[in-house]
Amino acid sequence: LSFAVAHFQHSLRGNDSLQDQLFVQTTSAHIGFPCFCQNADWQQQTPSESLARQLRYDFLTQTAHAQHCALVMTAHHADDTVETVLHHLMRGSTLAGLAGIPQSRQLNPHLRLERPLLPFTKNQLLDYLTSLSQPFRTDHTNLESHHTRNRIRNQLIPMLQQQFNPQLIPAILRLSRQAAEVQHYLETISLSVLQEALLEQTPNSCRLSTHLLTRHPELIQREVFVTLWKLQHWGRQKMTFPHWQQLSESLLKTHHQFDLPGPIHVHKHHQLLHLHAPSLVHNSSSTTPQDSDYP
Repeated sequence: LSFAVAHFQHSLRGNDSLQDQLFVQTTSAHIGFPCFCQNADWQQQTPSESLARQLRYDFLTQTAHAQHCALVMTAHHADDTVETVLHHLMRGSTLAGLAGIPQSRQLNPHLRLERPLLPFTKNQLLDYLTSLSQPFRTDHTNLESHHTRNRIRNQLIPMLQQQFNPQLIPAILRLSRQAAEVQHYLETISLSVLQEALLEQTPNSCRLSTHLLTRHPELIQREVFVTLWKLQHWGRQKMTFPHWQQLSESLLKTHHQFDLPGPIHVHKHHQLLHLHAPSLVHNSSSTTPQDSDYP
């Protein structure tokens, strides 16, 4: 295997950001890996966490293609999963949200994202670096509590560990792993059901047989619609549980029509369900709800 290092400087922490980049470049040179860097340009846009994340992954994807890499690997660890699960739980989560951060996912048809350090806690990783006498950098903004995720990390988790369960992190990781297994099973079933029920499909429209869908419980029906939204590249950021439930309930009605975020127009007539996106925005970067919470 051959490796390359890619570092995106968000340019949000002044000299600390610059020192991070210099550290990555120096360490990469010491190991013997080529290093590619890029700085965020905020002159034409307002900085935000979501936009910084999008710019970072765009850079990683472009660099991987330019260097003919098959994988992008990031250093997310088990503590990140615990923070994500708790964040989703407090906001109101689906089963997919409780699964936390996936071990891998496709960035595009030709490039996969892998998180090889996800099974390890932050303390395990720091202990390992210490055993190697390997210096590392710390983002001091992680110690601040301006953002919800930081408060979960710095306040909520220590409180839960001290007052309720010292083994909180292993307990939540077990829940996350089980939720991920069940979610994978549901997605496999729902894709098979969708392929059977789908009668017609274009980029902005599709028709389904409701007779085939109503053979399955509401749990599968809702997951079928989530899978359909993924295949259509329709944005799911504004789709909530009541929306998926509304789609499921419409299957039992003879005549019914309504609009969903997108906008997506839904028309039920006898045993046919027609979904149409009149003002199509082909959102190929649409992510699962929990993706927006990933660092």
